[in-house]
Amino acid sequence: MLTKAMEEEITTLEQNNTWELVPKPRNVEPVSCKWVYKIKRRTDGSIERYEAQLVARGFTQQHGLDYDETFSLVAKLTTIQVLLALAANKDWNLWQMDVKNAFLHGELDREIYKIQPMTFQNPGHPEYVCKLRKALHGLKHAPRAWYGKIAEFLTQNGYLVTLVVSSLFVKVNGGRLAIVLVYVDDLIKTGDSEEEILQIKKNLSVHFQMKELGQLKQFLGLEVDLGVMSQYMQNPKKPHMEAVRRMLRYVKGKIDYGILYKKDKECKLVGYCDADYTGDYDTRRSTTGYVFKLGSGVISWCSKRQPTVSLSTTEAEY
Repeated sequence: MLTKAMEEEITTLEQNNTWELVPKPRNVEPVSCKWVYKIKRRTDGSIERYEAQLVARGFTQQHGLDYDETFSLVAKLTTIQVLLALAANKDWNLWQMDVKNAFLHGELDREIYKIQPMTFQNPGHPEYVCKLRKALHGLKHAPRAWYGKIAEFLTQNGYLVTLVVSSLFVKVNGGRLAIVLVYVDDLIKTGDSEEEILQIKKNLSVHFQMKELGQLKQFLGLEVDLGVMSQYMQNPKKPHMEAVRRMLRYVKGKIDYGILYKKDKECKLVGYCDADYTGDYDTRRSTTGYVFKLGSGVISWCSKRQPTVSLSTTEAEY
């Protein structure tokens, strides 16, 4: 299984002309690389396929010599939730596509050399190194190169990048709206212009190797961080264990719960904020909480301990 996945990865890299074998230049330390293995699962948890990815060890690169700027093309969870709430309220369809080997489409702005991939060295020239023509996963500037490529493509197709979220692209034509959200190599498309959405899907498939995933069903998992309880890891007591068990029982009982996004009469942004007074028994600090809704769906929320001790309920709420 893994050997086949590795062979498929090498074939894809060769088809994209990712590198060329050249003698190692003097005074050049090539970037090392490694194999990373992943299991792609379906929404029901069953195994869909095995994947092997050749990744450059970017930590061996030198700033100012191998790269200058880095950039991570990710959208905040709040942005995704706003898009879901807006689509639900406007009766828009949500479509998802995946870009195969997205980083390989990025163009490099300087010469980068790496060692030959393990178990796939050229038998005639084992001492040669790979001079990269395209960006490779793991390189410090690979996400930036890919963003430049996808942003250029969407801009040429009439989309404008939003000022606040650099991974959100919008196109307005004749009162119709089309939206593309880019999260690394995943694309979400929505809007009331079905014709434009179909057209951009077709254009994407022509210029990139795309995988059509149909209507959006699953996008990004949520990670729970028990930050409060971790404060007592060095000296845990019985009450801490009881608190952890209580939280786990709560999570287990509410595992089927979720946020419901539905069509509402008014698509308004509404926020609520409140604070307790000296609610933390250890520090006597207050806790601030807020929640924002777009229509009927919650898009952002937070519960945060205040940095200083409040002297009154008014000060805590202020």
